[in-house]
Amino acid sequence: MKEITCTICGNTFYSESGNAKFCSDECRLEGSKIARRAWEERTGYKDKQRELMREKRKKERADNIKQNKIDLTERIRERSESETKRIKQLENAAAAGDPLSRMMLAKRYSKEFWDAYRDYEIQNMKNQKKIKDTTVNDISVYDDDFVDRVVLSIEEHGIILIETDFK
Repeated sequence: MKEITCTICGNTFYSESGNAKFCSDECRLEGSKIARRAWEERTGYKDKQRELMREKRKKERADNIKQNKIDLTERIRERSESETKRIKQLENAAAAGDPLSRMMLAKRYSKEFWDAYRDYEIQNMKNQKKIKDTTVNDISVYDDDFVDRVVLSIEEHGIILIETDFK
């Protein structure tokens, strides 16, 4: 047996092996940690790992951005297809005479819009079997020149005031 001095705590101990460096499991663990730190410093291991992780995260971000663009493109395509289908349905209904569909297809507050609005209100009155008079800026939907007067009124005053009077 050889007398050996522990490289961690400095205590002496006896060992049959001439290779022993540590007196206990605690010193062996501490020695292992010290050796690991020395190896990491010597090889630049932590810096290399940090760089690898930076690159990995950078690639993940790029992949996420790419996937988000693909998802967005798909949603836009689906929305476009859905919108095209909806517009086609509105066009078919408008061609069949549906005033609400005509309103939805017309440019906002154009003559076509107000013409469809008038037809919609008159149709609603007939369907509900109620007598009512709807006015836009004090112009009745029953007036012959309703559309022209409403458009002119909106241009002059910049407001739209719709009132319904049940009789």
